[in-house]
Amino acid sequence: MKHLSKSITPVAVGLAMSAAQAQPVLEEVIVTAQKREQSLQDIPVAITAFSETEILTRGIRDVKDLGLFVPNVQIAPSPGGNTGATVAIRGSTTINPALTWEPTVGLYLDGVFLGKNLGGIFDVAELERVEVLRGPQGTLYGKNTLGGAINLVTKAPAEEMGGYVEASGGNEGYFGFRGRFETGAIGTVGEGLGEFRGSVAYASRSRDGFYDNVDSDPTGGFNPLVNPVSSDYLQDLESDAARVDLALSVTESFNVRYSYDDSSIEKRPSMGQLTDVSGPAFEAFGLGFLGDLQALYVTPASERA
Repeated sequence: MKHLSKSITPVAVGLAMSAAQAQPVLEEVIVTAQKREQSLQDIPVAITAFSETEILTRGIRDVKDLGLFVPNVQIAPSPGGNTGATVAIRGSTTINPALTWEPTVGLYLDGVFLGKNLGGIFDVAELERVEVLRGPQGTLYGKNTLGGAINLVTKAPAEEMGGYVEASGGNEGYFGFRGRFETGAIGTVGEGLGEFRGSVAYASRSRDGFYDNVDSDPTGGFNPLVNPVSSDYLQDLESDAARVDLALSVTESFNVRYSYDDSSIEKRPSMGQLTDVSGPAFEAFGLGFLGDLQALYVTPASERA
């Protein structure tokens, strides 16, 4: 038995050392949730952060896509228009986009508060990091938001000259294009005007509509209260986003950064259909004829208009 013990011991030690070497090492994630760079593990706040690599691999192209990967967060286009974001964190949501309603979830682009949900779903030409803070946020962000905050941090100009161009395609006539050019560092900190860096980025997406907008008026267009068909299809997409980012390091402790971004989206809303009309409600106000008129356009929810 002693001879057997001496034979097994070196093998067991070797296996233990191999297992120890094979353990994965967690990558440190740096966030700016408290207005300074900190490790994600050192912040006592419920945060989900996405790095630039994760944004690309997960296919996150706008705010709406974040709802697929963050716990207790739901993001959907507003019913009245697909360029507005309805964000809910831990059940807190703003259901009314009126100017008199304050959102329960704050959207921030490089620290700038986006006041209303209109335009919340947009294409940013280049994102470096996205931080989703769940729970009430205080005056550190300039607004008291009950549900949480979403920080969109854009990519700063790089130290080296470079860039990329990529194109993609898909069904329903989809075509996407992205490109970025970096000037690299020009000059030296502390000498002359200092070190200058700049970048120019552009992104575009286009797609045909998902739904054919068919004229199904049972009166054949004789109803004066019904508008004609506005388009041949619904939920198409035409999006363009551009960004210019300039950075100047005058000294080691004095930096100036200027950025300008512009985004434009043309997108028809999603398909909608009338599934029910409450006749008694119209009759209660003496408008039963309007209820009968609207009932002509009812399509059951199980059928497609």
